[in-house]
Amino acid sequence: MKGFRHCSPTMKSNTTIIVAVTALIGGAVLVILLSNANTIISEQGDTITQNKKKIKGLETAKATLETAQADLTQELNTANSTITQAKTQLATRKWPNTRRL
Repeated sequence: MKGFRHCSPTMKSNTTIIVAVTALIGGAVLVILLSNANTIISEQGDTITQNKKKIKGLETAKATLETAQADLTQELNTANSTITQAKTQLATRKWPNTRRL
């Protein structure tokens, strides 16, 4: 029993050192992992910002195209109306000096 009492304080100090070293290594690993995670989050934040700018530009382009479409639709309707009027005038017009064959 005396031998165990003599080894017991040494074993406790070795265990304490092992736990301390393990905690230190674990802490260092966590710092590295968190640093990598922060880098990835930062890169994703930059990508999100770039995508938001692209989306805003696309929305502006869409609005411009919708306006152009509305203008072209109006012009097409006007042209169709003009053609319809011309057809009606030609159909109802009496042509002088025409003979039926």
